[in-house]
Amino acid sequence: MTLQQLALNHPHRDVRTRETGLLILAKGVKPSQITAEIGCCLRVIYNWVHAWHNSGIAGLLGSHARGRYLAMTSEMIATTVEAASAESLTLARIAQCV
Repeated sequence: MTLQQLALNHPHRDVRTRETGLLILAKGVKPSQITAEIGCCLRVIYNWVHAWHNSGIAGLLGSHARGRYLAMTSEMIATTVEAASAESLTLARIAQCV
């Protein structure tokens, strides 16, 4: 599978964005222009380039959906929904229930 195929056909948007960014970079567009177009920071572009140079396509696919960890567990979310559904509460009061 090539970068172009992944940029067009991968089911995950973040992977398609990453591959598209690298293809644009290969055409000679400056990283700062790519960040403005894609909406990411310059460091992200350089991370993609390093992943590509170090591990090829596998390096680009391996970081899918890494993002930040969830702030609340599924149990906390269930408790929050239950508390909010039971009666009319402020956010501060719901937070106390959790």
